Amino acid sequence: MKAGTGSVQRTNRRRTRIKKKGKILMSIADSNKQEIVPYAEDLIALGYEVYATRGTQHALTAGYVPASLLGNFGEDKPNIDSLIKSGDVALIVNTPTKGRDADRTGFRIRRMAVEYKLPCITSLDTLGALIKALKLNLEGKRYRTNGIE
Repeated sequence: MKAGTGSVQRTNRRRTRIKKKGKILMSIADSNKQEIVPYAEDLIALGYEVYATRGTQHALTAGYVPASLLGNFGEDKPNIDSLIKSGDVALIVNTPTKGRDADRTGFRIRRMAVEYKLPCITSLDTLGALIKALKLNLEGKRYRTNGIE
C-alpha cells in the first residue's frame, strides 16, 4: 500500500453535499459548450446563480441563459480565484480539455476546488444526474445511489 492511500479512500467515502442555493462556477471545454445550455437553465431554475469564464459565458448568453462573466486568474474582479475564495460557490463545473498542463485554467480551477473542498463536476453526464437528483429532492423524493467499492 502506498503512503497516503488510506486517506484517499476515506475521503472517497464521505458524502458530498451540494448547497441548495449559491453560485455555480462554469468553465466548459469548447467541445461541450453547445451541450451546457440546458443544464445551466436547469440550475438557474433550481435557484442557483451561474458565473462563467469568457468562452462559456458567451456560449450561455448566446443560448439566452444569463451568466455573470468571470475574469481569469489575476484579472480584474470578479475573477475565478476571488469567487472561489469568497465561500459562495456551491459547485464547480469544469469539463477538461486534453492535456495535463498545470498552467491551464481548467487545471488550476480543479486544483482550487480540491484545496477549498468544493464539489467539482468534470462530466456533463454527471451534471445531468446531479440535476435530476436535485429536482427529485425538491419534490420530496429520495434519490439513492449505490456506491462502487
